[in-house]
Amino acid sequence: MGFTKEIHLEKERWQGYLKEYDGGVLMECNIYPKLPYTSLSTVIHQQRQAIDEKIKELSNCHIIYPGIDFQKKEFGIPRRGIKVEDIPGLREAGWTRDQWGYSRFMINASTDRVGNQRPLYTFMHTLLKMMMDSADAWPFKEPVNAHDVPDYYEVIKNPMDLQTMLKRLESEQYYVTFDMFCADVERMFQNARCYNSPGTIYYKCATRLENFFLSKVRACSGTQIK
Repeated sequence: MGFTKEIHLEKERWQGYLKEYDGGVLMECNIYPKLPYTSLSTVIHQQRQAIDEKIKELSNCHIIYPGIDFQKKEFGIPRRGIKVEDIPGLREAGWTRDQWGYSRFMINASTDRVGNQRPLYTFMHTLLKMMMDSADAWPFKEPVNAHDVPDYYEVIKNPMDLQTMLKRLESEQYYVTFDMFCADVERMFQNARCYNSPGTIYYKCATRLENFFLSKVRACSGTQIK
């Protein structure tokens, strides 16, 4: 409501007119005569509309294009590669083939790109194998069995496990950057800490395995990863 404990109004203008109580907190609120407080929400809505109209004059970001027919098979791996230039609206937004994002994120890659990605795939395979071989990996090696933990998928909406990550990695179509790989690793640990309390073995395994993973990444920080 705009109230503050800092009183800026001259003391002689309010002292003696307002009662002060022991334990009470005197607060101040400024009222601006030019503001239409009774219709403030309407004014804000009108201002927002005016801004939206001005944006439409300068940009085409308000245009909604149809989505991509992007079908996935098991483990979220795409059934077919998608070319960046096939994304509706991308060219209209000013994208060109010579931009940096094209060579980095294109999934339907050329032979040269596959060769360039080979060190990254090898590095991620090595990290994943080291995690799987860890003594703390046993809770994460396979998807959680819904029969054993009936409410797990009601709590965890984006599950992740090492088997799923291995399938995605072996497809050579999913992890086009190291950040995507790390995001799945982090999601796996966050899920464990979300569902299990700190005192459980699952929570502790997640913490130890995460520290192990981060230590291996730091040890290889000199490797060129994109």
